[in-house]
Amino acid sequence: MVGFFALPWGFVTMRIYAILHGGVLDILILNLLPFFNEKAADAQRADKTIWVHGGYHPSFPFVPNKAPAHRRFMAENLMYAGCRFSVLFFYNDVHVLLICVISHAVEAITIAWEQLTFHAPPSAMVAQTAMGVFSTGVTSMALINPGFIIRDDGGEPEPAVLYTMIGLVVLNWCLWLATVVKQCSKPKEEPTVLAKLVSGADPTTLAPKTPSNPIVSFYQKLFGGGSGCGSKRGDSAGMV
Repeated sequence: MVGFFALPWGFVTMRIYAILHGGVLDILILNLLPFFNEKAADAQRADKTIWVHGGYHPSFPFVPNKAPAHRRFMAENLMYAGCRFSVLFFYNDVHVLLICVISHAVEAITIAWEQLTFHAPPSAMVAQTAMGVFSTGVTSMALINPGFIIRDDGGEPEPAVLYTMIGLVVLNWCLWLATVVKQCSKPKEEPTVLAKLVSGADPTTLAPKTPSNPIVSFYQKLFGGGSGCGSKRGDSAGMV
């Protein structure tokens, strides 16, 4: 533990990030929780990864816990965990840091694709922003290299590796900007049935509403409404 905090603060922060993102989120929450608590796992999907629910239109069926599509999502994040959690142990290897930033770019492309093409909700911007922030932080450590912790065959990190990392960071923020523009330009729409269900709405209140017709409303008020606008008149005619 002493050795952990003996490093420059930037590397300490980066290793803590590796624990939280690669270990806690990608492994514990997204991969192990579905096996132990289905309700909690579904809540985490709704809060952090809405795209794995199955889609953003009511015509797309909901993906149950550990269904095939969900299992593929779990496997995807397990691979992300391998790229990110390894930074905890190999923080002084610039090639490991490069792989970590590549994982950020791959996920950023995926999330941006969901937003630009499949109308992902604004909540997807949280993960989109996180990819830009995390890739910037890891790349900054590779560039600044406080205490000359990172060594590449005994020397400074290869410029080609650093330039690649910088290019990926730029890509992530370009995708972020594109998704911001997309989200801001979208007209305000009524939340989908799926979104309402995910937010905890009562399913019995989600039945489609019949458009109001002023003529029908007038006759319903005039003749008592109910099963037909002439129900009372029919009853009186029968009595005569």
